[in-house]
Amino acid sequence: EADGYEVLVFAATGAGGRAMEALIASGLVAGVLDITTTEWADELVGGVLTAGPERLDATAKAKIPAIVAPGCLDMVNFGEPASVPAKFAGRLFYHHNPQVTLMRTTPEECTELGRILAEKINRYTAPVTVLLPLRAISVISAAGKPFHDPAADAALFSAVKAGLRPDIPVVELDVEINDPLGLARLTTTIADTAEVIVVPRARLLDMPRLGQGVLGNELLAKARRLGPGEFHGLREYAEGDEPRTIHWKSSARSDS
Repeated sequence: EADGYEVLVFAATGAGGRAMEALIASGLVAGVLDITTTEWADELVGGVLTAGPERLDATAKAKIPAIVAPGCLDMVNFGEPASVPAKFAGRLFYHHNPQVTLMRTTPEECTELGRILAEKINRYTAPVTVLLPLRAISVISAAGKPFHDPAADAALFSAVKAGLRPDIPVVELDVEINDPLGLARLTTTIADTAEVIVVPRARLLDMPRLGQGVLGNELLAKARRLGPGEFHGLREYAEGDEPRTIHWKSSARSDS
């Protein structure tokens, strides 16, 4: 967004996936973060939130950069429990709410989903990277959760890696897909009861210069909107400032 891009979010609800594909096909999209590809589980197995067999095709045709992850390919969506087809009796289900019933994909289904994902991504000609969140591909597939199935996840990941072109980067992350920032996880075992305070590592950031770059121009415009009658603070002189707004004593003490 700081570089001038507008970020649009589409829910993976079948209709959401089709809307995203249509927008990509229109040529208005510069890049895709395709994190939740769950609609393919519904398309393959027979759920109600499928986006159709063309899901993931628009990015290839548009020839735009993409990052793809197998988000929520552990689940197939149905309505209320009575709406689940009888052929799925005995499968593992999770009742999200009275109107939404989720069914866990099997290792065999995950193998096929991985093959399909790789086949689709292989058609991309613009830069593309595949992210694999090794700890969980959904909130309920993490350790201790209802859909935790390491064998099914391993089958999915193996099929994706085996099917992809050698030149497509695959980044395996030791995270759950919904981890904050989604970058890394560090665990430490403490033998005894203790108070632990965790803070992020501090890094110095380059501050924007007034009148330079998107943020710098915005800061300069905001400063000028305050007007000469309002004191907001001292800042560096920028070309176009009125002489009467210059704090001459401070300027005399500086090198500028």
